[in-house]
Amino acid sequence: MPPVGDGQWHLYDLITDPGETIDLQTKLPDAFKTMQADFEAYAKSHGILPMPDGYRPARQVMINTFINYWFPAYRDVALAVLLSAAAILAIFVRRRRNLRPNLNR
Repeated sequence: MPPVGDGQWHLYDLITDPGETIDLQTKLPDAFKTMQADFEAYAKSHGILPMPDGYRPARQVMINTFINYWFPAYRDVALAVLLSAAAILAIFVRRRRNLRPNLNR
């Protein structure tokens, strides 16, 4: 996936080329096609969805962390803070209305 990858499938021998510098898909086209077919069968049998356009892994990790960890762990504290802030805002608005000059007199 961009920005690290180019969005294309590649075939590397990680034993002899751990830096993934030599793409073997042109040298081993049968192995490349077999591996792609195996992945497609695996993806279909396990319900793997294709990557959506504009997918950004870092953004998804942040969303998952917030929804699966921070919100459940600190839900009560967050609700108390929000309710307190709403109460303070309501008091501020009420006082501000009372300080305005009444032009209807």
